[in-house]
Amino acid sequence: MGRWGHRLFEGDADLDVAGEIDCDFESDEKDLRLSDLANMITPNEAKSDKDKQSLEEHFLNVRTRLNSGIGDELMAKYRAVEKKNPDYFGSPRDDGRYRVILLGAMMMAAGATFKQDDFDHLRELTSKIDAIDGFALPICDTPFRAPGKAQFLAALDQYIPGTPRSFGSPSCFHCGKIAADGVGQPLRKCSGCMRVWYCDKSCQKKHWKAHKTYCEPMGMMMNV
Repeated sequence: MGRWGHRLFEGDADLDVAGEIDCDFESDEKDLRLSDLANMITPNEAKSDKDKQSLEEHFLNVRTRLNSGIGDELMAKYRAVEKKNPDYFGSPRDDGRYRVILLGAMMMAAGATFKQDDFDHLRELTSKIDAIDGFALPICDTPFRAPGKAQFLAALDQYIPGTPRSFGSPSCFHCGKIAADGVGQPLRKCSGCMRVWYCDKSCQKKHWKAHKTYCEPMGMMMNV
């Protein structure tokens, strides 16, 4: 299917990488199913007390196990892979840097604690990866799309260890913030395509030059 969105985990390649990371730790001791957290709602987004409690228990279990040393082990493993394969050749699955970023996103989704060096490295890597804003053929695509890069940078800026970071919530396509970041109001959809969110009119205006190239009603936009 390729991509169905412009943000993290809104494409087959991202989910393939997430699944491959899971497969590295499949024993009963370390089977964390981190990929499940990629698009899962956080406890704070639950609509009932029962769901909130269930999610809190699940996220706490994953977070506790990551914080026991497994998270540091994962980061060390994929940072080593990044050094062996640092460049991009046709698919996010081939970019060692982007694998580290997706691992970092999944760990943030759990609310895990990072070594400061690992957390700083995520920001450093993000600055080195180009991002297309708009439609791209698979052969010309980049690991990040611009809204996904903004989404991840905002997550780094706003992240609080112990608090799961949602990557499934609507995020501003310009600044990357989500409602939980204190934007003061629910994010608004573009009235033209109903597929893109903004935290305010200022961000929407700043992003229009890029967005107008793919602002099409949902029924007309078959792929991104």
